Amino acid sequence: MTAQPFYSFRMTIVKELFRFPVKSTQGQSVDELQLDTRGVIGDRRWGLRDLTTGNILTGRRVPELLHAIGGDGMVTLPSGVTTRDAGELSAWLGRSVELASAADDQRRLRFKPGARNVSE
Repeated sequence: MTAQPFYSFRMTIVKELFRFPVKSTQGQSVDELQLDTRGVIGDRRWGLRDLTTGNILTGRRVPELLHAIGGDGMVTLPSGVTTRDAGELSAWLGRSVELASAADDQRRLRFKPGARNVSE
C-alpha cells in the first residue's frame, strides 16, 4: 500500500477589517486595506509622544489611550472632541504630549525623537 500525502486545508473567512492609525487607540473599521512593505498603509503611523521623556505612549502604560479613537493625524477623545492640538491632548492625559508622525524610514511602531509635530 502506498502512503498518501496528507494535506490539510482550512478556509479563512475575514469578517471585518480594522486599522489603527494612532498607536494604542481604538481602530477604524474599513472596507478594504492597502499594504506596503511596512504592512497596512496608515496603521500605527501616529503616536502620542510624552514631551518629558520623548517616548511614544502605549496603552499598557497609559490605559486612557484605549478609550480614544485614532484617525489620520487626529484623535477622538472619550468626550467626543476630535483634535490634534497638543494642549487638548495634554489636558486629557494630564501630561505634556504631542501627536507625532512615525518617520518615513522607520517601521510603523518605531518613532524617532524630534519627528514632525502635527500641531505646529
